[in-house]
Amino acid sequence: GSSRVFFHMVKVLLTFGSVMFCFAGLFMTVEQNYRPDFRIWFHDALYFTIVTVSSVGYGDISPKSIPGKMLVMTMICFALAFVGDQLNEIMRLLSVDSLYQRAVYKKRRGVQHVIVCGSFSYTTLSDFLNEMFHSDHGEMAKIINVILLGEEHPSLSITSLMDSPSWVGKVKYLQGSAFEDHDLNRADARGAKCFFILTNKDTNDPKAADQSTVLRAMSIKKYIQKYAEKDTLVVMQLIAPDSRENFTRSRYGRTFHQVLCTDEIKLNLLGKSCICPGFSTMISNLIRSSNSEPKDNMETWMQEYVQSCGKEIYRAKLSPFFEGKTFAELSNMVFLHLGCTVFAVEIADSKGISRVVLFPARWEIPSGSTWVFLIGEDIEDAHKVSTFQLVDGCLEPLELPKSKESIEPHREVLVGDGDLCEPASVTSARMKRKYHFL
Repeated sequence: GSSRVFFHMVKVLLTFGSVMFCFAGLFMTVEQNYRPDFRIWFHDALYFTIVTVSSVGYGDISPKSIPGKMLVMTMICFALAFVGDQLNEIMRLLSVDSLYQRAVYKKRRGVQHVIVCGSFSYTTLSDFLNEMFHSDHGEMAKIINVILLGEEHPSLSITSLMDSPSWVGKVKYLQGSAFEDHDLNRADARGAKCFFILTNKDTNDPKAADQSTVLRAMSIKKYIQKYAEKDTLVVMQLIAPDSRENFTRSRYGRTFHQVLCTDEIKLNLLGKSCICPGFSTMISNLIRSSNSEPKDNMETWMQEYVQSCGKEIYRAKLSPFFEGKTFAELSNMVFLHLGCTVFAVEIADSKGISRVVLFPARWEIPSGSTWVFLIGEDIEDAHKVSTFQLVDGCLEPLELPKSKESIEPHREVLVGDGDLCEPASVTSARMKRKYHFL
């Protein structure tokens, strides 16, 4: 990259300077030995050497002795060969050097950015960008940029993908490595909101792919601890569940991170689908945004299915209006007035570790910040839950002061607390024994 050109130029300058000093010393020594009446200072000899090599030749200083003339001819021949060869090498490096290797991301005020690295193809990037900049995500999709940090020159398909009108100007490709601090500096890794490390799910060597992903995550965490002011979330995609321990057992295992094991997710979905047919389809639709609209020529069930595909899962902070109410009352009011389904809540234990509990019906909402999970059309539904208020049976949103959500780097969220397909009575009894609040 540009660093190779820089180091090569430094090498050329140091070599050229050393040779000029040597020739200047030889010229001064030879001329004084063969011309007893001639005296010359070293800086004058250096001046003569540089003027001669540069082909200027003022003529104010010239060799008089035969050995001096032979030395000057040798010096000129060497300079012509050395300088010409090194200039050709520098021009070759500059021509090979990619614009993506020299590119630098400059953060704009009020705009956040995430960094995507690892192994990505046209398909994975297309899915990622479609989800990141989906209109259902509201204003967040308008104030975020995606920095692609790839070790290879981008293919034509990826460059055409970056030029899509849906996110033109919001996606930038930098050719570099997550193992190099210089490349992470170019991507402004200190100010990144999040890191995504993608993997090649179709690889013939899953173990090697997972090892590469874990090493990238460690390199990023090392950089964050060294340069950043606070910990940053690193989301890594692994293939085998056993590879997770390679990171969790390292010195960075207790940092802010999230691991997604593709094989584990697929097997869990297949297992749940055997017990509850259609479960995998429902989850796939909920975790992926869709713009599909029902058509009049569709059958009723098809219209309902297509309309439901437009719903996603969102995490929302509860309005103070719900304090003291049970979770069942909360869920009922939100569904009647907003059409959203609140199905889970985050409950912190005595150690401060939050667990996502599914529908604790008689659990009372405490005062303070409480986060719930809901199924809604877009992020506006989550905002409505945060400002929910009923006055004389009518919905009047609260006016809350704007505040940035704080992220606790060492908080662990354990998703899922039991079988989604077990009877409600079994779920209630099990949670009563475990949490003592039903």
